[in-house]
Amino acid sequence: MYHQLLKRTFFLMTLCGSVMLSAGDDAWSKSGSHYSYTRTGKIAPESLPDGGIKYTFSLGCPEYPFDAGTGSCTPGDLEYSGGATSGSASGVTGTVEYGKDELPTSDTSMSMSGKLIPPEGAEGSQPTWSASATLQSPFWLEASPSNMVKAGTAVTITAKGDPTESTWTIDGTDWKDHSQSNSKPYKTSSITLNRNMWDKLKWTPNPLPTDYLFPPAGTYSISATTTEEGSARSAGITVTVVELTSLSVVAGATQTNVTNTANSNNWAAVKGNDYIVVKANISPSIPEDKVPSDLIQWTGGEAIAGQPLHRRVSKATSQKTTVKATCGNVEKEVDLWVIWANITIHTSGKQPSDAKQLGSEHGGTNLGPYESSTRVGASMTLEATLTPSGINGIVKTGWKIKRSLNYRDWRDGIKTEATNQNDDSYSSWVVDIPTTSDKIYDTDAPNHTKTFINFAESHNNFVQWIEWNSDRASDDANWSVEYKYTNAGGVYTKIYNRISTNHITIPQNPTNP
Repeated sequence: MYHQLLKRTFFLMTLCGSVMLSAGDDAWSKSGSHYSYTRTGKIAPESLPDGGIKYTFSLGCPEYPFDAGTGSCTPGDLEYSGGATSGSASGVTGTVEYGKDELPTSDTSMSMSGKLIPPEGAEGSQPTWSASATLQSPFWLEASPSNMVKAGTAVTITAKGDPTESTWTIDGTDWKDHSQSNSKPYKTSSITLNRNMWDKLKWTPNPLPTDYLFPPAGTYSISATTTEEGSARSAGITVTVVELTSLSVVAGATQTNVTNTANSNNWAAVKGNDYIVVKANISPSIPEDKVPSDLIQWTGGEAIAGQPLHRRVSKATSQKTTVKATCGNVEKEVDLWVIWANITIHTSGKQPSDAKQLGSEHGGTNLGPYESSTRVGASMTLEATLTPSGINGIVKTGWKIKRSLNYRDWRDGIKTEATNQNDDSYSSWVVDIPTTSDKIYDTDAPNHTKTFINFAESHNNFVQWIEWNSDRASDDANWSVEYKYTNAGGVYTKIYNRISTNHITIPQNPTNP
């Protein structure tokens, strides 16, 4: 008997190490060949990064080691020390996890059971074991309608996980009636952020500004502590109350050379293949991936996937688009002007009345080929209609009427030529501030003087276009002029004098005639 006792004592010391592992002061009890363990203290949950919780129940073996090839845990999973799945083990752990949407609202229980490995040669049935513990209800706070709302939206914070009666703080201030000197903290299972709370916390401005909202924009840290004796639980939540402060254009448009008043927010861009991007600026600032998709209500433009604070407008069509954002009772808007110029080259008839007028030496107000006692040439007027309608009051400056020239001339046998030569008109020939009918103009009258020249031949191809803020704002418009004359004994003879809205083939040599 003595030798058997020594052997058993040695077995417990080497295989179990200690009777209890993470089991507090509780102990195993034995009934026949069954060993049972009941944990007297509740097991508190561990918070997980995704908002869920985890319970862990660990203990060491009783008189004999655990048989790692047996056992179960309800609810949850069972694991033996060292990850053993067979043979003996000195410890066992049961774990169970709950997702954030399935948290238990009251205490629950966990039970584990299995078999033990007795000493070699022991008689009778294989001993068994069981263990149980109470899992303490988690305690958390929920916000309704959400923990992120528009300014002026009442938010109710409710404690979850019975029992829920609690005392509360908002930004470190006790929830009680601060207007009463003897007031004590309220004991309740929920609170509401609204005008009543602001009054009792003495946070209501005096005097009260017009259109002041309850709750106002801000980030509020709220905590609750249960009134349980001896095992009070605490939880916290952050409520963000958002206000729309402004709209800004963050890509694709400019306010350079754009007219604005105190009551307008105009932006402009030249027509193209990309987008104008608008951003809603909110207070307090929040990472966009945390912003609810319905926080801002938009009209105009189109949504950008995954970016609820942004809106975009295509620049494929010249038009005015008003983008409007609404958050609660706050509304902001921006007017986006996608601009373009449609060019008409006039080479006949009368000049448009708003264009710079030609003098008599260039044919007067009649467009087309002309000849005077001193000159021969042709006149034209470029008329560019700007879109969208009404742009004259918004984009008054920044317009440039551009022209390039390819030509070849012969004067008394001397050839001159140039390719892509800048040929912009002098300012005296240009109307580059839009008229009330949304038009700008350029006038030109290519010519040669007859003086001291016996033979002149000229062939000219022109390309014109419009720029705004140095960006091309029109398609190309082509036109051409060619003329030839001779002088014999003071008698000038015009061979030809032509102007066209198409390009010509410029000859390599003088023409015949």
